[in-house]
Amino acid sequence: MPPDYNQSEQRARRSASIWIVGVLILGSVSAFALLKSDDSNQHNLPDTAILNPAMLLDAKQRVADGQAKVALDTLLARAEAFLEAPIVSVMDKEIEPPSGDFHDYITLAPYFWPNPDTPDGLPYIKRDGELHEPNRSGTDFYTRAQMEEGVITLGVAFYLTDDQKYANGAATRLRTWFLDPETRMNPNLNFAQGVPGIMDGSLWGIIETWRWTAIVDIINLIGSSDEWTEDDARGMQQWFDDYQVWLRTSELGFDESLMWNNHGSFYDSQVAYLALHAGKPEIARDILLEARNRRI
Repeated sequence: MPPDYNQSEQRARRSASIWIVGVLILGSVSAFALLKSDDSNQHNLPDTAILNPAMLLDAKQRVADGQAKVALDTLLARAEAFLEAPIVSVMDKEIEPPSGDFHDYITLAPYFWPNPDTPDGLPYIKRDGELHEPNRSGTDFYTRAQMEEGVITLGVAFYLTDDQKYANGAATRLRTWFLDPETRMNPNLNFAQGVPGIMDGSLWGIIETWRWTAIVDIINLIGSSDEWTEDDARGMQQWFDDYQVWLRTSELGFDESLMWNNHGSFYDSQVAYLALHAGKPEIARDILLEARNRRI
């Protein structure tokens, strides 16, 4: 079964990275030779950027040759577990967003705790480095992490095996989280990492979607399958376009863009890659040029 997402943030992030370990094991140093190989190999490289295309292609070739069976079996076992697991959406949360719309994503800042000096615990107070686990419960944090890991695991499984059931699993999860009118997330993070008694949402919450650049890569990987339609592709392109507009024009997005640490770097990568996916390379170019001056 997929990991229990009612655990710590560290557990969620660690489990979401297991597919990377699998690909690294499947691959080898020969993957980098593909970068210097003949044109036929270059043309076979998958259309990915965050997921190393040379390593993915090398892994696919090794699977076809019957190599790395243990690593492949481990990855496929996780993929099968996700196929059996419930499909999650933003509608599953228990906490109502300030907007009253359950399609709005909501989480609470993880390092803020109830105030011991007030009857209602408000306003929350910050304890640096001390995770308040209950802040994760009832929000969209764990369901988002589960969606991401499921989509990435199933998408990579499809690429390595060409088995349509994995593409179907990834596509169904993408449609549920992003496209289905009944369950789709609104393209904003207005209420991500809010602090009870202080603010409904914060700029810190934008880092929670840092893996969505890898989601774009998975969309490209399953694009060759029978399970991903032109309507799906257009719908995701529009959703990510709306989201990158929010990232660039909202007050929270603007404030996040000014951060100098990993928050700022993840902001740049999200906006640039999502804009590229939305067919707006000029926005990506401007973001990267600004990053060269701002971050380096």
